[in-house]
Amino acid sequence: MGIHELIGNIDDETKKLFKILGIGIIVLIISFVLITLKKNFLDVNTEAKIEKKITSLTKNYYKSFIHDKFTLKELEARSSEGIEIDLYGLLYKLKYTDIDDFYLEKEDKRCNLNRTYIMVYPKSPYGDYDYEIKIKLDFSE
Repeated sequence: MGIHELIGNIDDETKKLFKILGIGIIVLIISFVLITLKKNFLDVNTEAKIEKKITSLTKNYYKSFIHDKFTLKELEARSSEGIEIDLYGLLYKLKYTDIDDFYLEKEDKRCNLNRTYIMVYPKSPYGDYDYEIKIKLDFSE
């Protein structure tokens, strides 16, 4: 008995239900794909997205340039006062060149690289990932 014979034995109401269910599944899949594309590729830069990018870059910077260059005593001393980094210095040290990541498209503003500051506060036990990051964005000219 083939699939066509089985489908032929199903009443019209059940066939209609299967069609609706199939269309619903296709619509869900297409919606998921479109939402994922918009979120990852078509979404404009927002302050939250810029802060997320800066946080990611700062993690790399801390591990590569701060943690291994400072002694444990220096990290302890900096835990309350923090280590101040301007965005320009961060990008320069990491050789990061995609400046468009720091542009607010909706407001037509570019992040001021020299006046945007990142404060890194090393935390006990002072490992590669033991720190807190605070970001002060500046969009002035």
